[in-house]
Amino acid sequence: MSRKEAFFALDGRYRRLVDNLAYIRGEASRAYVPPPTSVPPELHDAFTIGGTIPIVDWYFNSKPDPKSIGSIVMYKASMIKQVRKDVLEGKYKSYGETNDHLKAALQDFPIRGKNTLIFGSVYPQYEAFCLNAGAYPVTIEYNVRFSDSDEIAFFSPSQFDALGVKGDAAISISSFEHDGLGRYGDPLDPDGDLKAMKKLLTQIDSGGLVFVSVPIGRDSLVWNAHRIYGHDRLPKLLSGWRVLACYGDPDRLIQIENESIAIDVDRWSSHFPLVRSAREWVFVLRAP
Repeated sequence: MSRKEAFFALDGRYRRLVDNLAYIRGEASRAYVPPPTSVPPELHDAFTIGGTIPIVDWYFNSKPDPKSIGSIVMYKASMIKQVRKDVLEGKYKSYGETNDHLKAALQDFPIRGKNTLIFGSVYPQYEAFCLNAGAYPVTIEYNVRFSDSDEIAFFSPSQFDALGVKGDAAISISSFEHDGLGRYGDPLDPDGDLKAMKKLLTQIDSGGLVFVSVPIGRDSLVWNAHRIYGHDRLPKLLSGWRVLACYGDPDRLIQIENESIAIDVDRWSSHFPLVRSAREWVFVLRAP
């Protein structure tokens, strides 16, 4: 079986559908517990690197309730067709400026014909980007997604791990900064974002392109909305990857040297105030 057949085989989709319905049924039998409204005391030092990272309050409960029909999200083929048209016309549901950066990056670094992993999906916007670029979107998402389209494959993280197949490329727009904060029902982990980027190294073929965006600014933890990446955590997030380009940095605060980033710490620190929301830059990475 080819890699594409492994991702898109009808029998595999049927098994995932059965698994997902069983998961929903099992979760519905448990008490619904929303994400914690503040950092648990036992994890405070780890989340703040011993108190060196400030915490900004901004709480969301985006964890689906499996008892609600709203926990089952369907991306209909007609919807995907419309979103593809919207993306081509620059009409975005969210992350407008970031999407313009992604569009430019995909023009400079094409992914046509690639099985492209998409991490995190609440609306098929990046699946549409993928399809418009001539690629095959394979979405990996904690929460259950279905589609009547034969253009998209969906996996939970555990299902994808069990498949044992790597992607050719990947897109993660405003996703990894949430990992480990519990907002979307994911387990709490102070280094969830760093672990996700390390794991991605094992999920992409050597030489594969990865397009990643995260909020850029002063290092901070905005609980539980997201993390903001500054001169300290950003290099850690990109560690192990070959950095090819950065889109969205008009002041040239980042220099790319020998496929890694260099940051002037003093200039960076004076440039960014402490905020709860920040613009997202798109980085183009290559797996070593």
